[in-house]
Amino acid sequence: MIDQAVAKFLRTLDVDELLLYVCVALPEEVRRQVLERRAEIALKMLERGKVSVGMAAKLAGIPINEMVKLAVKRGLKPFAG
Repeated sequence: MIDQAVAKFLRTLDVDELLLYVCVALPEEVRRQVLERRAEIALKMLERGKVSVGMAAKLAGIPINEMVKLAVKRGLKPFAG
């Protein structure tokens, strides 16, 4: 998806720079690929404790109850602290 040179460059950016770059410069194909995998990526972020179940649902573009079902199916406890 993203080659090593681009990945290395992205790691050098601060948050504002990264947001600007992602919003403007990423090719439409990369955006499409990410959006196709958004539920899986959101579940991974939920599993790692990076986002709440509500934010995971928002990132995935699905209702919270659907995210809870996906999380439970994956063996996660979405409301466990």
